Amino acid sequence: MNNSVVITDSRTQWMIAEDKLMSCMTRCRLYKECATRVGVDCKRLGGSEIPKIRN
Repeated sequence: MNNSVVITDSRTQWMIAEDKLMSCMTRCRLYKECATRVGVDCKRLGGSEIPKIRN
């Protein structure tokens, strides 16, 4: 039997973007110097995107 579950995020785009920003603010010590702020997709937070850090 092949039961698959699809999880959808029905929130508005601004809520999704705000959650990404909050994960950066609360979990990354380089938040103030970061130019990308991609949230959980960041390499520092376990994702695959490499952040761009300002000097």
